[in-house]
Amino acid sequence: MKGQTGGEGMVPLWITTMRNVAMETISEEDVKAIVVNQVKAAKKGDKNAIKFVFDQVLGGTYAKGATFIQNNFSGSEPNARTKALPGSKEKVGRMRRRLAAGQSAFSDVDAKANLD
Repeated sequence: MKGQTGGEGMVPLWITTMRNVAMETISEEDVKAIVVNQVKAAKKGDKNAIKFVFDQVLGGTYAKGATFIQNNFSGSEPNARTKALPGSKEKVGRMRRRLAAGQSAFSDVDAKANLD
């Protein structure tokens, strides 16, 4: 592929040369390794890696305007059992975290109010 120069929409020769060198040098295995590392970093909360992964999966500019939220929870998972009683600050906080994580606010394994 020869590079083109000049004019609107034309690719400068140096860019064409760099692309050709990259295509000759980077293997499919290299690309797979890069993507695997980006996914690992995204799972750890790296915002640049998350953007990279979603740009690749969703086609970048086609997902413009979409918002992705990653919830990082310290301590126990939102769906973990709680001994907090209904109405307590701890219970209400746990219910909020569950809802933010896309889960049901209620769990059958939670402590129940003693109505006796």
